[in-house]
Amino acid sequence: VSLLAGDRAFVEGWRVLPWVTFGLMLYGLGQIGVTGIGLGKRTAITMQNTVAAAAFNVVSNIILVPEYGYVAAGVTTLVSYVILFLLTLVRSRVVLAWRVPTGAVLRTAAASLPLAALLWFAQQAAAPSWGLALVIFPSGLALYLGTLLLLGGIDTEERTWIAAHIRRPLG
Repeated sequence: VSLLAGDRAFVEGWRVLPWVTFGLMLYGLGQIGVTGIGLGKRTAITMQNTVAAAAFNVVSNIILVPEYGYVAAGVTTLVSYVILFLLTLVRSRVVLAWRVPTGAVLRTAAASLPLAALLWFAQQAAAPSWGLALVIFPSGLALYLGTLLLLGGIDTEERTWIAAHIRRPLG
């Protein structure tokens, strides 16, 4: 929303969004392992993983940001999330055997591409405004969900839940 309604100086922040967004996706995926670690009462593993990833982030930012600027901070944030995800993936398996749902991750990433294109084109074509944001937000949501549905990324139970929540405000 800020990219579409914000000041042009603020809009420059788009350069770090892909890095941080992908990192957050990995963080969310890693929560599967964190849940297993918690259920296994081995929460020290989560703390150790987090400290290691955070230490990498701080040190790499101290080294890289003065030379390469805020984009380096976005990239180091992604690398930190990759480290956290991999540590969680490997170290949680002693407590909970789990696999990365590769198909779901790929479908989600693929469904994000048309949304990213819409946001990029909207940002290029028009000056930021709240009106633009109010048009793009529901359009982007519909585009993302529609693409995800076409790619088989929304199962029957999820479709039922979405339909019920769309009907409720409209009905």
